[in-house]
Amino acid sequence: NESPVNFDFEEFADHSASQPVKGLTISTDETTKVIKVLSVNSTHQQSLLTTLASKHKTNNSSPYPELTLSDEEKDLLRKEGIALPSHLPLTREEEKILRSVRRRIRNKASARNSRRKKQDYMEALEKRVKLCTDEKRQLEKKVNDLEKRNSSLIG
Repeated sequence: NESPVNFDFEEFADHSASQPVKGLTISTDETTKVIKVLSVNSTHQQSLLTTLASKHKTNNSSPYPELTLSDEEKDLLRKEGIALPSHLPLTREEEKILRSVRRRIRNKASARNSRRKKQDYMEALEKRVKLCTDEKRQLEKKVNDLEKRNSSLIG
């Protein structure tokens, strides 16, 4: 897992110097996590190395990538009292636990989506029932008015 190094050229730029900082080339060694400066304006090279060294701190010395978990995965694991290692590889049992947690999270999301769709459908049906009921009342009133009119014309 890469650790991005953020630095600002302005931090080590010598504003009194006649040459600006340019031509920075770096290389990273993935196994040792070492950043090598291949070329940089020679007047600023030491300042750059110091800035990079102070800003690039690795939290671990593991050669394996870090295990990245979502907040929801972390919460579910914590609730169940399960602790997974911070780096890969995982054992078969740990992989099984993680797959189970991720499946439950997907199932929760799917169930939430199904409930939302059902609620939307029920609201649409209720709206339709109200519209049909209102139309039925209007038609019954019209039928009653027409029956009265017919009876007055006949009688």
